[in-house]
Amino acid sequence: MRDYFAKQMPYRTLTDLAPHKQRVLVRADLNVPMLSGRIMDEVRIHAALPTLRQLLESGNKVVLMSHLGRPVQGHFQPAQHSLQAVADALSRLLPYPVHFCPTCVGKTATQAVAALSHGEVLLLENLRAHPAETNNESAFARTLATYGDIYINDAFGTLHRAHASTAGVAKHFKQKGIGLLIQRECEQLHYVMHKPNKPLCCLLGGSKVSDKIDLIEALLPLADDLLIGGAMAFSFLYAKGIAVGRSKIEADKMQAVQKINAQAKAKGVSIHLPVDVWVARKPEDTNKKCVAISDIPDDARGFDIGTKSCQLFARLIHQSKRIIWNGPMGVYEQKAFATGTYAVIGAIAEATQRGAFSLAGGGDSLAALKSAGYDASILSHVSTGGGAMLAYLQKKPLPALEALHI
Repeated sequence: MRDYFAKQMPYRTLTDLAPHKQRVLVRADLNVPMLSGRIMDEVRIHAALPTLRQLLESGNKVVLMSHLGRPVQGHFQPAQHSLQAVADALSRLLPYPVHFCPTCVGKTATQAVAALSHGEVLLLENLRAHPAETNNESAFARTLATYGDIYINDAFGTLHRAHASTAGVAKHFKQKGIGLLIQRECEQLHYVMHKPNKPLCCLLGGSKVSDKIDLIEALLPLADDLLIGGAMAFSFLYAKGIAVGRSKIEADKMQAVQKINAQAKAKGVSIHLPVDVWVARKPEDTNKKCVAISDIPDDARGFDIGTKSCQLFARLIHQSKRIIWNGPMGVYEQKAFATGTYAVIGAIAEATQRGAFSLAGGGDSLAALKSAGYDASILSHVSTGGGAMLAYLQKKPLPALEALHI
């Protein structure tokens, strides 16, 4: 897989650049969930460690930058938006000195960069404290570029954004490339898209068809089976003339659904929809029942795939060699309607143990995985950037990656 990636991807890796005792500017994705100044999940911090360790082991000075949340101009709240807590976590996780700078530009930042020694890290404050970051302002990018002699982008989750610290800053470096996280993410995505192991099963859920149309069309040339759950399944059922009660549908997307059905038929892809669902009047209602798709009451809504649907989906997952999962099967946040999502997660985990390659991504998928009591190790690969992963699979532009083109 690495050989294939190396031949296909025109980007320098850490191995290619091999920086030694140099000043390296690293863009990471340290956008962790925060609550009252406390980090609630360190997954993205741990994902950044391999690149940082390799750079530090080679005696480099590492100037590290990231965003955190979405602070509105003039409303930067330290408890929600400061990377100080991330710096503290890095100090605990790395056997190297980690310093924190309370700003990312200006005299204080310049002095902090100048004071950095080899084998040390300086984490700059949240880039999004400045609107110039998301606006990709050239002056802001030029200032950031003065902090390094080599630029490494390892923020996979931001590749689909053209921001100053990614697409903008890369223009100012001759020596630039991708970190170990981006390299691994791209390798895994290439694997699932190009490895000829069949059958390939795509399991999609979530609430809106409109959010998944491009993704479905991108996956159809690859897939053998397309399993659709979540609220979006009701739009597909409705398009078949099935009465779905008060279940959520997107009536204005029926033409798109019919187009997907026609494309799937032309490509020999089997679309599998729920055969039964758990219904209630509202998601908080514990008075639920499992009914066949043809028997959804007029005054009820479907909130989860049913028992027979779980069995059907599990059987299809078990017979697959490659699995792509994006989105829950129901309103899993409500315990009464988490059964379907948890069942397919268990089936994917079992298929993975038997040798299948499984890829998951998207915020809802990762939250569902955690809610079910699993960690990322049960799957072959769990992407750290749902939006970037979906853009990659859909072959959409990735401006921050294109900026690193050799």
